[in-house]
Amino acid sequence: MDSSCFSGYDLQQDPQQGTTYFSADTNNNSLLAYGFISPGGILALIKWDYGSKSWSTNWVARSNSCEVYGTCSTFGLCNSLNSPICRCVKGFMPRSKEEWNSRNWTRGCIRETELNCQKNTSRSASMQVKKDVSVQMNRMKVPDSAEYLSDIGDGGGCQSWCLNNCSCLAYSYDGTIGCLVWAKDLIDMQEFSTAGQDVHVRVAHDNTGIRGFPTMSIT
Repeated sequence: MDSSCFSGYDLQQDPQQGTTYFSADTNNNSLLAYGFISPGGILALIKWDYGSKSWSTNWVARSNSCEVYGTCSTFGLCNSLNSPICRCVKGFMPRSKEEWNSRNWTRGCIRETELNCQKNTSRSASMQVKKDVSVQMNRMKVPDSAEYLSDIGDGGGCQSWCLNNCSCLAYSYDGTIGCLVWAKDLIDMQEFSTAGQDVHVRVAHDNTGIRGFPTMSIT
């Protein structure tokens, strides 16, 4: 919700505890209502209408298909202004092109090229290998399953931590929240027209045209 609009609804998040609390304050006792999350991931507030003596939907937290959890599946990026609404993150491709073209995105996207830091190679520790690179995505709703790093000082520290951990698939730094990293397949990504966060996704060097990470050595 727009913070400039006082509606009585409040959302409080604690990144360290990984909890979120949603509450409503009516300033009086005249409202009888309950909230629930549907199987499709839609949060709704149902209100009792004293005039008609029946329940009715007062508010629904969904305005487009991208707000349904995991619409574009793993490594898929959702934008409600595009047609189709789903595309793969740069450096990834649909797991099934046939299904993707028919707008069935449930199987998501896979890497075009395996990460260099994960390849099983016989090169010696002293040899330099092509570095993995990063894709920066702007104005993002960050993916699910983030891990919060409390001991990272700034954005540079967040990037360095990710670069030195091959299991790190993506990172995002916000001055208020701090450093978020992902070690699982990215899911529930949405691209906004305004606001949102920058998310950096790790891909292989062979995906050309992408800004690179600093040089890495494989041991």
